[in-house]
Amino acid sequence: MSFTRIQNESLRSSTWVPLKAGVNDSTETFLVKSIFTENSYLVLFTDLRYVWFEELFGEVIKKRFQELKVSLEQDRLSEYIQFLSEYLIPERSDITHKVTKSYDDSFLFESKRNIGPMELNWKFHCKLIPTSLPMKSSNSNGQQIDGVTVLYTHLILPQILLTSAYNEQIESLHNTIKSKEDEFTETIRSIRLGKSNKDTCTEPTHFDPNTSYDEIGKVIQNLQVPDLQTPFDICKDPKFSKLFKTATERVIPPNKENIKLPATISYSSGAPSITDLANLPTVNLPSLSDSQLSKMFTPQVLSLEDNELELSQASTIELPALDSFHSSQSKDDELARVQAEDRRAEEAKARELEKRQHLKDLAAKQAEKPTKKRKKVM
Repeated sequence: MSFTRIQNESLRSSTWVPLKAGVNDSTETFLVKSIFTENSYLVLFTDLRYVWFEELFGEVIKKRFQELKVSLEQDRLSEYIQFLSEYLIPERSDITHKVTKSYDDSFLFESKRNIGPMELNWKFHCKLIPTSLPMKSSNSNGQQIDGVTVLYTHLILPQILLTSAYNEQIESLHNTIKSKEDEFTETIRSIRLGKSNKDTCTEPTHFDPNTSYDEIGKVIQNLQVPDLQTPFDICKDPKFSKLFKTATERVIPPNKENIKLPATISYSSGAPSITDLANLPTVNLPSLSDSQLSKMFTPQVLSLEDNELELSQASTIELPALDSFHSSQSKDDELARVQAEDRRAEEAKARELEKRQHLKDLAAKQAEKPTKKRKKVM
């Protein structure tokens, strides 16, 4: 059984819910999307690497219940399906989950529910959606789609859209904060001048988080999704590119083996270096401060001088040559020596001027002594 575009579109209005399940001797978290109707259900499981699904209809569901020794009346099928939907509600204390993966790519998601003194187990026998399909099978005209397309349409692209909306909202909040700062500065200036700004002041606006989320929803609605271009524009923002790069380095740790890098490494990236970003105007929000980001995302990369990065379409990192390093160091030493000599010369000149002034004062005093003596004799 293959996963089709119709099934993929039917899950578009479902939300992802996280479910923890036991896998061998450990616990893993899976994201689940589901849709339950009066006569069928469709469930989708993913661990962000692979995607599995199961779709069952009325007769098969009834047979599955009969295997569990549960008598099922035909006119109550929708009630039983609704009962099954409760198995996928997260953080239910009366429900536990267990996952069994087989070598044939099958995926068994077993849910156990305590109903009074008895237990009722339901097993979702899922099939793996192929990770990739030939281009002819996965194009827009084909009905069968692969796991990569499922993750793209249900996770990757929505996340980029949401990030774009958050980015626009943050910019709006930055502007609001700046305007409030200007108003506050103007108020302080008026107070110092002894003036009143009662005529110009406006009613204070209170921040409402719900309003902020509503604005984010409006931004998402206005994004141009059909051309699939607008969501990617967020990567043009150098601040976002820096954060995205840091997060990627945190997710993908470097190889612990000692790898010798060539003198020049070319990256096809539009992200500027840290030095270039330092010159950009930013507003440090508490959740996006540099210190907190450094704690959250510890870059796991080989040591390269960021100040050698060049902002270009395909930026290049060039390691500084050893001779250039020594040359730069010798220039600094020479400059320090010249500055020290200049200071010593200025100090010697000041001492010489002070000495000359002292001699002039002594000569003036000696010239006044004979005049005083002659006055006494007369």
